[in-house]
Amino acid sequence: MTMARRIVKRLLALLMMPALLVACQPFALRDVLEAATRTKLAIDPSAATVPAGATVTFSADGGVRGYVFDIAAGGGAIDPATGAYTAPLAAGTAVIRVTDAAGATAEAAVTIDELISGLNLSPSALTVTVSSEVQFVAVGGTGPYSFALSATGSGSPDVNTATGYYVAGSSPGADVVQVTDTLLNTATATVTVVALSSAVDYSIVSTAGLPASGVAGGPIPGGLTFTLQNAGPGDGAATVHWTVYLSANAALDGGDLVLDDGTSGPLADGASAPIALAGTYPAGPAGAGFLIVTVDAADDTTPGNNTSAASAFTLLPRPVDYDVIVVNNTGGLVAGGALSGSIQIQNIGSVDGSRTLYWSVYRSLDAAYTPGVDPVIDSGSVPGGLTAGNSTNPSFSGTWPEDSIPHTYYYIVKVMAEDDINAANDEQVSAGFVVNPPAAFPDYQVVNPIFQFTGTPGAALGGAHSFQIQNPTPTPGTKTITWWVYASLDATLGVGDTLIATSSIGPLGASTTSGVIPFGGNWPGFGSYYHLIVLLDADDDPYPANDSWVSPEIEVPINYVEGGESNNDHTLPFTQVSDYSITIMPNQLVQISGIMDIWDKYDNFRWTAGPGMTRIELKIKWNTGFDDCDLYFWTSGGTEFKSDDADPDEEPGGMRFTIFSLTPGNTYYTAAYFYLAGNTSGSTGQPYRLLLFGTP
Repeated sequence: MTMARRIVKRLLALLMMPALLVACQPFALRDVLEAATRTKLAIDPSAATVPAGATVTFSADGGVRGYVFDIAAGGGAIDPATGAYTAPLAAGTAVIRVTDAAGATAEAAVTIDELISGLNLSPSALTVTVSSEVQFVAVGGTGPYSFALSATGSGSPDVNTATGYYVAGSSPGADVVQVTDTLLNTATATVTVVALSSAVDYSIVSTAGLPASGVAGGPIPGGLTFTLQNAGPGDGAATVHWTVYLSANAALDGGDLVLDDGTSGPLADGASAPIALAGTYPAGPAGAGFLIVTVDAADDTTPGNNTSAASAFTLLPRPVDYDVIVVNNTGGLVAGGALSGSIQIQNIGSVDGSRTLYWSVYRSLDAAYTPGVDPVIDSGSVPGGLTAGNSTNPSFSGTWPEDSIPHTYYYIVKVMAEDDINAANDEQVSAGFVVNPPAAFPDYQVVNPIFQFTGTPGAALGGAHSFQIQNPTPTPGTKTITWWVYASLDATLGVGDTLIATSSIGPLGASTTSGVIPFGGNWPGFGSYYHLIVLLDADDDPYPANDSWVSPEIEVPINYVEGGESNNDHTLPFTQVSDYSITIMPNQLVQISGIMDIWDKYDNFRWTAGPGMTRIELKIKWNTGFDDCDLYFWTSGGTEFKSDDADPDEEPGGMRFTIFSLTPGNTYYTAAYFYLAGNTSGSTGQPYRLLLFGTP
C-alpha cells in the first residue's frame, strides 16, 4: 500500500470514530494500521558489563513506540526517556527494563565491575543484535581520547573515532572497540553481536466458543471462550495480552468497541489454552456485527497472524432494566431530627416496563446493606413501571436516631420489579453523611458520696453508703440514668472488678441534684485494699469523662486477733510467737488486732510469703496517742531487715513502709514494740491494728 493510500485510510477511519464510540473503549487506530509490520519489542544492548559509576545508554526497537526505561532490579539511576543508565559505585548486577506503549517489556542484564584506576571503557562488554547502536564512554585516563575497532567480526561495524559512537554490523559475530588516551594507554570492550530471534508465534486458532448474540448492557455469561495457541517453535516467556472487539463489519477499524480484554501467561511451544470472557455487553447500538480477537506478546515475532477471523454476533435490544441513578440527602443532619432525600430511578432498557416497580430506602452505618440490621426509612412503588428511557424521582423522609455522639450514615436504595432482567444495578449507596448530636446536653456527675474506710471480706458493706447525681447544665435530661457501684483493686475500672450494686433513676432537670441514693451489697471475699467506683450512663449525656467517681483506698482485710500471748524481748529465737498459719498472697491484706503491752516488750507474729509475693507493706494503727510504737521485721534466721519508728504525731493512721526482695515460701516475723516509759495516756491495754499487704 502506498503512503498516500495509507494516509487516506487513516483519515477516513478517524472521521468515522465519533459515530461509533458508544459505551466502550475504542481500539487504537495506530495498532490496527501497523499490526502487520510491527516486530517484537527489543532492548539494546541486551547484556552489558560496565565499570562502577560509568554510564551506558540503552535503546529500544519494535513493539509500539512510546518507550519508558526503568531499573527492574539492582542499583544505579536511569533516565526513563533516553535510557541513559549510570551504574552505582559498588560492584554488582542490575536489570534494565523497557516498556512500550502497549505494555510489552524487554530486559537487559548489567554486570557492574569494580572500578580499576587507570583508563577504562564503558561498557566493557555487551551483547547486542545486528545493526544496533551503542555509545561507548572513556572512564579515567587522560583525554582527549580516540576510538577504533581492533576486531570486526560482525561484518562491517563502525565506530566514530572522536565520540565512540558504535554501530554493529549486519552479521552475528564479535567486535572489539578500543579507546586510546593522550598518554597512549588503551582499554578495550568486546561486543557480541547476535541475530534477531523469531521463536514464538501466537495466534487465535478457534473462536467457536464465542457467543452468537448478547443483550445490550447485560452481563456476559460464563463459559464463552476462544482458543489461544503458540505455534512455536520456541517457548513463550512474556505475558500475552488479548482483546475481543465488537465491530460493525468483518474488519478492525478505528470505531470498533472493546468487548473484553485481559492477559494470559506465556505458552510453551505448541501449547494452547481457552480464554474465558467476562464483563458486560455494550449498551448499544443494537444490531448485527462481528467479534474479532487480537493477541500481542513482547516475544511474538510474527504479528501478522495475531488477529482472528471475524465471528458473526448480534447485539440484542435491552429489555426492561431499572437502574438507581442517584440518591441525595436534602434534609437535616441532627440526631433525633428529621431526615429527607430524593432518588432517581431510570428504565435504561429499550422496552417499556409493565410490572409494578417497588423501591425502598434503608439507613446504614456502613456502605453495605445488612438484612435485618439496616432499618427501612421509606418505601414506595410505581404501578405499571416506567417506559423505556424514562425516570422517576421520588422523595423520602424519616427521622434520624437519637444519639449523643456523631455517626456517619449511608442511604441504601433498592429497587425491584418482576420484569427487570438485571439485578446488578438494582442497588445504589449514597455518600456518607455525618449526623451530629444536638448542640446542648445534660452532663451527669456523682456528688456528695458517703462511704466507710473499712470493711470485711465477703460481708455486707456496713455503715452508710450513698451518693447523689447532679446535672449542673441548663439543659434538662430526657433519658434514664443507670448507675453501677464496683469494688476495684485499683482506681481504674477493669474487667475483673466486682459489681456491688446497680439501679437507675429518671432524667434530671436543668441544674438539678437527685435525692440521696443509698446502696448496699457485699465486699469481695478476697481481703485487700479496695476502691469503690460509681459509674453513670445516660443516652443523652455525651460527656463520659466525668461520669464516674472513685473513692480513696478502703481497708478490707482478713482479720486475725492476738491471743494474749506473753510479752517477749527481741532476742532471737523468739520464745513466744503468735502463729496463725498465715500465708499472705499478692494483693492480699491481712490485719492482726492486738492489745498494747507494757513498756520495752514486743508482740511477735510469724507468717509465710505466698507464691508470687516478693514485697510486703507494713502499717500499724492505734486509737490513743502520745506513746511510741515501733515496727520490726526479721527473717526466720534472725536477720533484721528494717525497723521504723512510728512517732506519736503520726497516729492514728501512721506510717506504712515496704520490705523488698522477699522469697515466696519463706517464713518471716513482724514485731510491734511498745515504748511506754513515762506515758500518762494510759495506752497499756489499748487496741492496735497491724496491717500486712503483699505485693508481687
